[in-house]
Amino acid sequence: MICTRAEWSRYAHAVDLYADPQAGVGVVACAGDDRYFALRFGAAGSGVDYEGQAQLVRVEGGQEAVLASTSAHVTSGSWHRATLVVDDGLLTGYLDGKRILDTFDADAMSGRIGLYVAGGGAGRFDNVYLTMLPPRRIARVMKEFTEGDEHPEMAEWASTRAPWVKPEDDGGAWWTKGDYFGDKAVAFEIPRVERAGGEVAVHLDATPEDPNSGVTLVMATQAGSKSLTLTLQAGDETLATATVEVTSEPCPIRFERRGTWIVVVVDGSVVFSERR
Repeated sequence: MICTRAEWSRYAHAVDLYADPQAGVGVVACAGDDRYFALRFGAAGSGVDYEGQAQLVRVEGGQEAVLASTSAHVTSGSWHRATLVVDDGLLTGYLDGKRILDTFDADAMSGRIGLYVAGGGAGRFDNVYLTMLPPRRIARVMKEFTEGDEHPEMAEWASTRAPWVKPEDDGGAWWTKGDYFGDKAVAFEIPRVERAGGEVAVHLDATPEDPNSGVTLVMATQAGSKSLTLTLQAGDETLATATVEVTSEPCPIRFERRGTWIVVVVDGSVVFSERR
């Protein structure tokens, strides 16, 4: 069963589900004409291939691909609450209020929701719920601190550089003054890539005391070329490398922590999606 609008994005789809013997049940999201994503459960004793498991699957053209899997205690003949959250490619599955698994797929951006039944038995559903996720918030200097006439004591640090600690030496690292937990994104633009020549690194989930404690995105350019070479590192380990041709001016880049995934988006396209 598929419903809602194809253009809907960034939402949470929850439902109470009940599996009869020999049935697998679940919830569907990002459904299109020939593709959908599902969070499905194989109840104990159901006989389905994923019995005793929760899986995030991609089904396209009738072909299934398991994106993530974990053990899950779902009993035939009992009710459970399942939730599938869609957040710009990040799919997160919950069972009875507990987060159990996630995956990232660049195609899981928008689409209709639905209910999933497979196997030889039947499934029952109740209390279907859909809610849109709130807009993401940005870190910024509060408005009151930028009003120099009313708060002159704030004028010295209430600027675009206020949230950052200036390095002692030229060419050193700028670090944010605040601590950020959970999912986060650093978004910025590179103007006139073909005019730039050099290398810059952005650290995520790291500290000034130990820059290699997190994940680092290194970007390198060469004057006269619109190619951008990117390297994703964790400490001394290289996770991925890629070279992309830039078309936008300026070139937008997002470096994100998304659940258990690190995602890099350049010029509107996902370049890296690594579980970390």
